[in-house]
Amino acid sequence: MDPLEERLRQALRDEAWSLPVDPALLSRVRAGAARRRRRRSLALAAAAVTIVATGFGVVGLLLGSEQATVASGAGEAATMMERSAAGDDTSTSTGADPTPLDAGAERAPVPDTPDPSTTRTHRAGPTRAPAEAPVPDGFTPTAVAAASPSTAWVLGTSDGVDGAVVAVSEDGGATFALAGTIGAALARSDGETGPDTVRWLTFAADGRHGWAYGGALWTTQDAGRSWSVTRSVPGTVERVETDGTTAYALVRDGDVWRLWRARVGTVDWRALPVEIHDPRTVTVTDRLLALTDRDDTGAYVLVSTDSGASFTRQETPCSPDLDAGQVTAAGASLWLTCPSGSQQTVHLSTDHGLTWTQVPTGPLPATAAELSARGARDAVVALPGRAMLLDPDGARHASVPGMGEPMMAAFTTEGTGYLLDVEGNLFRTTDEGSTWSRVTVD
Repeated sequence: MDPLEERLRQALRDEAWSLPVDPALLSRVRAGAARRRRRRSLALAAAAVTIVATGFGVVGLLLGSEQATVASGAGEAATMMERSAAGDDTSTSTGADPTPLDAGAERAPVPDTPDPSTTRTHRAGPTRAPAEAPVPDGFTPTAVAAASPSTAWVLGTSDGVDGAVVAVSEDGGATFALAGTIGAALARSDGETGPDTVRWLTFAADGRHGWAYGGALWTTQDAGRSWSVTRSVPGTVERVETDGTTAYALVRDGDVWRLWRARVGTVDWRALPVEIHDPRTVTVTDRLLALTDRDDTGAYVLVSTDSGASFTRQETPCSPDLDAGQVTAAGASLWLTCPSGSQQTVHLSTDHGLTWTQVPTGPLPATAAELSARGARDAVVALPGRAMLLDPDGARHASVPGMGEPMMAAFTTEGTGYLLDVEGNLFRTTDEGSTWSRVTVD
C-alpha cells in the first residue's frame, strides 16, 4: 500500500475526526498511488538497462586493450566513454570526423600542453591517415622516417600542392596514404634551406610525435596529420634526433652553433651548456647522445650519457682539416666515417668514443656514401647500386638495383631499414640488408 494512502486511512479512522469518509477522495488517492508505483517500476527498469549497457561498454573497453575485436557495439560504447573522460564533445557532428582507432589499438599517452606563445596547438588524433585520403599525384620523396618496422612517413612534394607533403604507410611500404601537409616550402638540397623551408623528417617511436626541419622547425603531435611551426629556436635547424622521450636539435644561428633539447610532446626548447665549433652530425640512442665536431686542435666527438646535462670530449680518427665525420649510434656503440682525400674510412667504438677500431671495408668514395648503424656490431654503408654490410670483421655487399647516389640510410630495427637516393628512389629491406625492394609512394 502506498504510504500516503496508509496515512490518510489512519487519519480518517482516528476518532478525533468527526467528518464522514469521502469515497471519491479515497479513489483519487488510490489512483495517485498506482501512478507513483508505475513510475518507480519504470525508473528501476531503466536503471537496470543503463547498468547493463554501461557494463557492456566497460567490458568492451577493457577487452579492447587485450583483443583485436570485441562484441558488436562495444567498441563504439568504449570510444564514447573515452571521449567523455577526456572532456571531448560526444555529440554527433556533421563536420569531418577523424578515423576512429581500432578497438584493440593501443592508446598513446596524452602529451604535455605546448606553450601557446611559441606554437599553435592541435588536438592529438588517430595515428593513421584517413583511408579516403590518397597521396596526391606526382609525389616525389625527399626524406623518410620510421617509427616501427610497419610504420613509416615520407616527406616530399606533389603536383599542385603548395608546401611539403607527408605520406604515411602502416604496412611496411606496401601502400601509402596522405598524412598531412606542412605550410613550408620543401628544400631539395642543403643549399636551398632557409627560414621557411623543411628538408628532413624525424619521428619518435610512439608514432605520434614528429619533426620536419631543414631551416624552419615544424612539429606534429598527431602522427603527421597537422603541423605547427615553432619560433622559439632561433637560427637554422640543421638536424633533429630523438630517443623517444627527448628531442635534440642542432641549430646554426649565424656563426654560432647550439644544441637544443625539449621533452617529446612539448615545445619548451632549452639550449644545452656545450660549446660547439664546426659540427657535422648528431646521433641519439636511449643510452647516449653524440655529436661530431672539430676545431683547430683536432676532430672529436662530444658524448653525453645523461641526456645532455654534461659532455665528454673524445678524439676521433678524422682529420680536422677535412671534416668532423659522420656518426651514427646503436645501443652504446658509435660508428663513424672519416673522409681522407678521395676516399673515406669507417671506424667503430664500443666504449662511447674512448677508443676506435677501423673496420676493413676496402676503398670507399669520399662522397656518394651514407652510413647507418644497424646494431651494436653491425652497420650499413649505402653506395650507388649497392649496400655494404659491415661488422667488426669486414664487409659484404648486397645489390640495390636502381639506386643512384644515396642521400639517406636509416634502420628502424636490426632487420628493417630504408635507403633513399638523390632522385627520390626509395628502397626497403626486412632481412638485415641482404635484399632490397623498391618502394613506390602513390
